[in-house]
Amino acid sequence: MTDGSDSNEIRNNRANRNASSGFEVYQSNRNKFEKNAADKNGNYGFLVFGGASFNTLIGNSGHGSGLFDGYDEDTGIGDVWKNNHFGKTAGF
Repeated sequence: MTDGSDSNEIRNNRANRNASSGFEVYQSNRNKFEKNAADKNGNYGFLVFGGASFNTLIGNSGHGSGLFDGYDEDTGIGDVWKNNHFGKTAGF
């Protein structure tokens, strides 16, 4: 989701073995990711960056991605990461 793709709900999806990221949120707000899986992606399983704010990630899983399975760049505010199952994480 990029640039103003706000207030979406992404549930029960898989994004595995992508060249860069499984799921990413860039400059988008109030999105909800629930019960998604992102395994063995090139860089990130789940990535929140670019000032994205008030996004909620609940009950997701990610393992084996190149850099991080869950990463919040921490330039936005109010993001919630709860009950996720990740291997390597940073920023939250």
